[in-house]
Amino acid sequence: MSNPTKIVQLPSIIQNWQSLEDLIFSIYPRLNEVCSRDNEFLTERTILSTHNEDVKAINTVALNMLPGEPIVLLAADKLEEEGIFMRPSSSEMPFLITRRQFPIRMTFAMTINKFQGQSIKYVGIDMTIAVFSHGHLYVTLSRCTSANIINVLFPPNASNYTTNLVYP
Repeated sequence: MSNPTKIVQLPSIIQNWQSLEDLIFSIYPRLNEVCSRDNEFLTERTILSTHNEDVKAINTVALNMLPGEPIVLLAADKLEEEGIFMRPSSSEMPFLITRRQFPIRMTFAMTINKFQGQSIKYVGIDMTIAVFSHGHLYVTLSRCTSANIINVLFPPNASNYTTNLVYP
């Protein structure tokens, strides 16, 4: 439950941004120059958001910033359904396990829930929509390896204050 009286101020050391493009360039400063051999540059950075739709939008904007024309590579003759089902060839268990493998997609952003338990060097946080679950704010702020490289995207004309979601 959101308690409007529980407003918290984010530390002043955190960088505040008002546009998505500025946030992306703060986390990926050489995005338009990235070479495929520069794996560490991409793996030590991410942008977090609360909803899958917002993550998809951020990824689309970031991918459009890459130089060159997009190329779609298909590894199958036809696509019957989303995902690939895999079953172990032999099992000593009394039940059958089926795993579903999903297509790989390049990501510049991910949801906060998928980020739990990870640490990363450069973190951007999309707070245009407030966190909606207890612990989201903690997870987003605590997983960066240094507080002075956390970047936050706020709604236009907003400050570095946000509602702290707490349970009674």
